[in-house]
Amino acid sequence: MKAIAFVVACVATGALLAGCSSAGKPTNKDDSAFTYLLDRQSNWVENKVDTLPPLPQESNLITFDVFGNTPLKFSIDRNSLMVGTDCVVR
Repeated sequence: MKAIAFVVACVATGALLAGCSSAGKPTNKDDSAFTYLLDRQSNWVENKVDTLPPLPQESNLITFDVFGNTPLKFSIDRNSLMVGTDCVVR
């Protein structure tokens, strides 16, 4: 049984390595035209927020864990949480 598992693992590893080694045909693409994602110009603008939400009520708070090694408790107001048309979570 161990020999069959070993053979299957070897075949799977060989297939994985064969897939990684086939990089395809080389291209003549000009690499000097490459720009990093953060270097690209963007026309995205965050929506303006005119007013702050009202103070949260204790019954609307959702508690969540940030890190297990802290005595602090973290909560968020479920009524003021929303995703804007600019895809920003507020």
